[in-house]
Amino acid sequence: MIFTISYTQPNMLTPALITSEGLSVRSTVRSTMRLIVKRIALLFFAISMFSNIEIAQSAKPEVADSTKTEQDIAASWTHPKPPPTGKVLRVHQEFMANIDLYKDDELQTYVQALGERLVEESEDAGKDYYFFVLDSPGVNAVTPGYGLVYVYRGLLTLMNSEAELAGVLAHEIGHNVGRHRSRTIGEITLGNVGAFVAGILTNSGNVMNSVGLANQERFSENRRDRELEADAYAAEFLYGAEYEPTEFLSALGALKDYSDFQSRFGDQNTSYHGTFSSHPRDDRRLQNVVAKAGALPPGEGAVGREQWRAVSEGMIVGPNYTGNKKPTQERFLNTALGITFVYPKDWDLKSNGQGVLLKDPQNTVQLKITARSITNATKTVREEFDTLYPKPATKSVDLEDENKSVIGVIGADQTRRLALKRIGRYDFQFEGIAKNNALTAEQDKALVDIIMDFRRFSRADLPPEAITRITYQRLEPGETFASLAKALGDDEAGEPMLRLINGYYPRGEAEPGTWIKVFTKTPSGKQ
Repeated sequence: MIFTISYTQPNMLTPALITSEGLSVRSTVRSTMRLIVKRIALLFFAISMFSNIEIAQSAKPEVADSTKTEQDIAASWTHPKPPPTGKVLRVHQEFMANIDLYKDDELQTYVQALGERLVEESEDAGKDYYFFVLDSPGVNAVTPGYGLVYVYRGLLTLMNSEAELAGVLAHEIGHNVGRHRSRTIGEITLGNVGAFVAGILTNSGNVMNSVGLANQERFSENRRDRELEADAYAAEFLYGAEYEPTEFLSALGALKDYSDFQSRFGDQNTSYHGTFSSHPRDDRRLQNVVAKAGALPPGEGAVGREQWRAVSEGMIVGPNYTGNKKPTQERFLNTALGITFVYPKDWDLKSNGQGVLLKDPQNTVQLKITARSITNATKTVREEFDTLYPKPATKSVDLEDENKSVIGVIGADQTRRLALKRIGRYDFQFEGIAKNNALTAEQDKALVDIIMDFRRFSRADLPPEAITRITYQRLEPGETFASLAKALGDDEAGEPMLRLINGYYPRGEAEPGTWIKVFTKTPSGKQ
């Protein structure tokens, strides 16, 4: 018996005795009630937290430079369409924080007009859309929604007709029309809430993880379905704009070929579309959605090879070295010493292999840079600087890299700007002086700017003359991709690369008289 009761009045119960066993039960009941209350509180917290994800995201700063006004942006805007405003502009600024537009006004205008033509065949006809070409050798096209579509320059090098590019743009428009981004965010939010709630109600991390894994599998399946839905939209928009819908299969085929090429010759596996188990030209589901859009009479669907050839002539392939200095600067590089820096364009520079002498146009200030071999590896750059320029006559501070390692020292005495930077096997000594030992603040700033920019050389610092561009030539009788690659002096991947960018990968050959893309170092007037 857990407890006894005595009757003092009818229908009234009074506890007469509570044993230790009774205390245990009551304690268990209280603990259980507290746990239930705690889980309910956590549940409401979880629901509140996840339901406010969009609010939190919209409240956080989205723009790298929030001090720029819409007027500032409009003043520097180079896109053919006037800049957006409000939320759309903020999303665009956030996306462009670490990447630049490709500086080719003709190409940007062409892509914008092509995109707008396709939008008019969609449910979003009449809405503002912006199409941007990004200055990146990456092969990709993306949309964050809001009618913003970004195409990477590297993807354009794989296109061989206007209709192929139209297919890529139409696919991204399809993601906007289908509201795929907002639907995906909603599913992820609900899935996370479900996993969190399951973990709370069962008091089991394993259950929460299991629900999370099931959600991931469902998200992956939904992503594949939305890619196919965007493909269906793309074929529909192409047909409406009277482009040959089957050119979309060629575009996706080129992207699949690029993925295979990267797997064999590149350093990473990549995929733009990411849903094909077979080649797009052999994918039954994809063929069905393209066929469902409609078929134009033979020869009546626009392809636009000539138009695309004209606008893509001279387009940069691979890294773009035109943006590694300002128009008011020159870049010096010494590949033997492995160093580079920028300096004012109107300054005079003389180099003798182990040293550089810079002078301003008026010959009132100069900077001497000397490469000194490191003879004692145990001596730090700070110790070496203090030996060259003893304290207290010299005031100085350490220069650190991103890992907080000291890579140099910069300082000054009463008449000179001084510095020492350690790169590779050398210490680079800087001494800047002015006429009559009267170094002005403006002159000193110019010297400091050069010293601070002085660093290890990378391929991104190569001059514009090193840029590779696309040009077209007709294939002569007897010529093959192998003979073209050999004539161009290309490397092992040269022949497969020529096939890839011309749509003949991995083993195809073009007929004599066909226009073929090849690579050239010839400067283009576009950049």
